Amino acid sequence: SKATVSVLNWVPCACLIGAMDVDADVFDSAAAQCEEFLSRASFVALDLEMTGIFVDGVAPSAGDVLHERYAKCKAVVETYTLMQVGVSCFETTPPATPDATPSVTCRTFNFYVFPKAVDELRYRPRVSLCSGTSAFHKGNGMDFQRWITKGVPYVDAVTAARLRQLYKPVEAVPSEAPKTGTPSKKRKLNEDGDAPATPEASAPVVIELHKEQDKKWMEEAMGEVMPWLDACEPLVDGARPDGVEEGPPRRLKLKRGNGFLIAALRSRVEAHRYPQLRHVFIESEQYGSQPWEKDRWLVDCTDAQRGEIQDRQNAEKQAKLQALLGFQRIWEALKGCGKPLVFHNGFYDFLFLTHWLERPLPGSFSEFESLAKGLFSGPLFDTKLFAERTSSALMRNSSVKFTSLEELAKGLAEHVRLDIIYPEPFDKYTVQEGRYHEAGFDAMLTGRLFLYFTTPSLLGVDADDGSAATRPLVDLTFPATAREFTNRVHINRGMLCFAVDGAAHPLCIAGHYRGVSDFPDGFREHHIRQEFAPFLEAQELTPKAMQCRWINKSSLVVGFIRAEDNPPDLETERATPTRATFADALDAFLKTLTKMKWKALANATADEAADAAETLSPPAKKAKVV
Repeated sequence: SKATVSVLNWVPCACLIGAMDVDADVFDSAAAQCEEFLSRASFVALDLEMTGIFVDGVAPSAGDVLHERYAKCKAVVETYTLMQVGVSCFETTPPATPDATPSVTCRTFNFYVFPKAVDELRYRPRVSLCSGTSAFHKGNGMDFQRWITKGVPYVDAVTAARLRQLYKPVEAVPSEAPKTGTPSKKRKLNEDGDAPATPEASAPVVIELHKEQDKKWMEEAMGEVMPWLDACEPLVDGARPDGVEEGPPRRLKLKRGNGFLIAALRSRVEAHRYPQLRHVFIESEQYGSQPWEKDRWLVDCTDAQRGEIQDRQNAEKQAKLQALLGFQRIWEALKGCGKPLVFHNGFYDFLFLTHWLERPLPGSFSEFESLAKGLFSGPLFDTKLFAERTSSALMRNSSVKFTSLEELAKGLAEHVRLDIIYPEPFDKYTVQEGRYHEAGFDAMLTGRLFLYFTTPSLLGVDADDGSAATRPLVDLTFPATAREFTNRVHINRGMLCFAVDGAAHPLCIAGHYRGVSDFPDGFREHHIRQEFAPFLEAQELTPKAMQCRWINKSSLVVGFIRAEDNPPDLETERATPTRATFADALDAFLKTLTKMKWKALANATADEAADAAETLSPPAKKAKVV
């Protein structure tokens, strides 16, 4: 393909992972590369694959207002989980000379992700599979074995904060004698009982035991500990006294017990010849999968040796923390990179990402609006919205008939005007071979669509004579266009799209909308279309220009969509007289209808459409204006 160019020696080979597919085995290396490419990207395209998108009894409707659609989608998101996340970084390089064209380099990561239990926090996410979705993924080559056994773990940001607190580094504690004074109320023992006295604390308080079995455990434990403590030598300025050979740290393995017993034991160790043996501390090591399954040792060592031990412990903690955080690392990079993030039909993607990687979805739509507003540091775009609003131009100048990702990718591939570089090892995908419904491949296609719509040298649909287009279909440099497309996420089969920035939620497609309820018994969509056939013919509109959005069996919203109402130069062209003329003609035609009564829902604002659609209800018998 003309769009595929190999570039060699673009980065040292030692830094490369073996392929774009990323699982737990190669995640650390891949994550470092992904973070680097995110920082260099001009924009980033995203796509997800989930374990399901259907819940019995929850059926999104084309007439849903946003709070209804949110509640339905929330039920789906809480039922299913993530399987793959595709991250495609597009880096644009300016032309070297005025006659040259800019180059675009695409690097795509296809992350297999699988939620992992964190027993220390009792975090055990449920994994549910929809049988139909599983069959669909299997038919598209999904590697279920790799996903389950090697999927990169992920937690949400709330759990990540708790993990960072749990695995925070241990700070070195000097062995000097503490100052005298009242014991500090803030001084606490952790579950290992390992909390050496601070300079503000004096003699420790011995924890009293009351249960006979606890007293017996302590008696046996101290029977082993006391002789070992008697053999310990006090330190001088954190080191062995002169003449005493500094050997390896001395260790005594303690009886296994719960955190309370270990804390009580620690209080007795501190009370014995305190503070001369303040350098003695308790070290723990996990032996099982449960948080309480730990072996513990008393350790007698110098300050330097303790520093080495704590450095090792901190390194082990950090490694375990990063393993548990997993894909949260990429999520934080995406939120903070400040680059445009691009979806295709992205409302479900947005909800899944928020719920599983940020925090559980809030109960109300208004709370979700507040959460979404500050989630990303860069703007969001949705290529489905681009395609819907420019569908007339697309269908007139290309083979595109529908606005699904696959249809757009295939139909627009012939219009590529600029080579896209896929350097090794990111050259797995080609449009011709197609790995549709794999997250990485779909993310790459989404990024290509963003280029199709926003780069004039890539798509020549505006040129009647076959020359290159002078402006893109979606000109984001035009202020009004940027306002209408930036931070807007398309909602599948919805009348409105979601405004991420807190603005009023706009109509997906500008048009002339009418609503009706309680029409004659047996009236179906083809009857409604028959009523409007003379109007469509008089206005030279195709049947596709008329959209029917059913609310329920006896109410619907009808929209009349024209290319003139969705131009790139929105500010200058929407104010033309043609829009008002069309509305007048539509109103005049409506007066001729005898079988039902209609009223405009919205010609400009989404709020009007949403409010009116929400009030549609089936009255008793007669066709009613709403």
